[in-house]
Amino acid sequence: MNDTMTEFSGLVGDAYRKYRHDVFFYVYGRIGRKEDAEDLVQDTFLRLWSAGRPLSEDTLKRLLYTIARNLVTDYLRRFYRWQEVMEYVGGAEESFCAGTESRVIMDELRCLLWRKLSELPVRRREVYMQSHFRGRSSADIAEKMNLSKRTVENHLLAGRKEIRTYMKQFL
Repeated sequence: MNDTMTEFSGLVGDAYRKYRHDVFFYVYGRIGRKEDAEDLVQDTFLRLWSAGRPLSEDTLKRLLYTIARNLVTDYLRRFYRWQEVMEYVGGAEESFCAGTESRVIMDELRCLLWRKLSELPVRRREVYMQSHFRGRSSADIAEKMNLSKRTVENHLLAGRKEIRTYMKQFL
């Protein structure tokens, strides 16, 4: 690694130690989900690092918050789109079911979701279903399934990613 990259990596590392809590509270305050906020903070610093150019201390903080804001915006777009799909698939909105075409689309989306859920490993599927369909917290799931909270969070992260990637094909 050349001196410029070493200096840049050091700058990003220093920024992480200095600003990670501030960025976390910024992100968490906007999305309200701890695990997802932690993921977005990591993504923020990864994007900062992958920018690959040295930054001055003056512009670093502004760039960091700009990256975080953009990631939060993308997250919220996906989250609300996912919520719409889940309401649609789950039948929470009866008005969607009025027409035959709507029922056919709803049935297809429900089948796609359940097909993907059935392909997940058993424990991951159970964790995902406990969280998303029964609204249980990671701590509750960990206690009920006799797993560590971190294991539950890993299953949730992997399950969300697999289902999101799969469902994107159809949305």
